[in-house]
Amino acid sequence: MHKIKLSEVKDQWTEYITFCGLRTHSKLSGSHVTELIYVHSKTLIADDRCYIIGSANINDRSMLGDRDSELAVLVEDEERVPSIMGGQEYEAGPLTLALRKECFSVLVGATSDPSINIDDPISDEFFFLVWNETAKLNAVIYDKVFKCLPCDSVQNMQQLKEYTSQKPLCNTDVEQAKEELKAVRGFLVHFPLKFLCEEKLLPPSTSKEGMAPSTLWT
Repeated sequence: MHKIKLSEVKDQWTEYITFCGLRTHSKLSGSHVTELIYVHSKTLIADDRCYIIGSANINDRSMLGDRDSELAVLVEDEERVPSIMGGQEYEAGPLTLALRKECFSVLVGATSDPSINIDDPISDEFFFLVWNETAKLNAVIYDKVFKCLPCDSVQNMQQLKEYTSQKPLCNTDVEQAKEELKAVRGFLVHFPLKFLCEEKLLPPSTSKEGMAPSTLWT
């Protein structure tokens, strides 16, 4: 399998990695509402053969055992079942494969639409046409219905002021908002990477926060 460094592809990095969040919607006291889903547990699934899951951050601060009081469990499958990876036949671990498929089904809406194929997690078809398209579609719908923040279309304070002055569709046309939300698939949304990108949000260099090394907060 060909390996590539993200630094080598510059602006094309989005063809190899994506940053997403989870969002849901419901009705509260007769009104449509939405909110991001905040999950404290962390999960990393590797090669459909092993996974780590728990409250611990997957870094030295949590995993060394001398700073945070956290817990995580590492599961490594010893058995193998036939699967597919990168368009090729592949031997996956049964527990890890089942967990990955369950998570992906929920995230991209395959639980309610069996036609969505989640078998091959690293194929171009899945990454571009299922994962990215679902995240993009959902983000667009939520933005249209609720005018969610943060969002990529707001890149400075002036745009933020204009954006927040507009009433969302859920307040101006409830029936149309209801129809738009029917197209949401699963919970996946693209995470906005350009929100307030034109603003300098670092604390003043003369403040105690500004003088502290950035490593203090990471």
